[in-house]
Amino acid sequence: MALWFEEPFNSLDELKLLYDRHILDQSERRFVIEDDNEFAGVVELIDINTIHRHCEIQIIIDTKFQGRGLAQEGMHAGIEYGFSVLNLHKIYLFVDVQNPAALTSIKNLVSKKKADSNNTFTPRVATMIH
Repeated sequence: MALWFEEPFNSLDELKLLYDRHILDQSERRFVIEDDNEFAGVVELIDINTIHRHCEIQIIIDTKFQGRGLAQEGMHAGIEYGFSVLNLHKIYLFVDVQNPAALTSIKNLVSKKKADSNNTFTPRVATMIH
């Protein structure tokens, strides 16, 4: 499975500056996923556009917590937050075709979300180019 991350090669001063720049940024929201008070992952709403009322959602679960349904719960909570608190109409997600567990999880989530016709959750299957 490929991970889409950059290595953190920033100094503490650079990280502080980055934090100060983004502390009041309204285009992103991040939520921690915990299991028995232990960090298990992160759900993020990014590129929040309040004019067009859409955003992208992304999630990562630590490998030792995978297979416990935390991704489903985290995605559900993030999507509900986007629709009910941020008043968005569309949330989309990119899914790597080489991650069958994620594809299955998202298919199950989409089938549950189809009952809500006012809002749209749209997964987009993406192929990572190495």
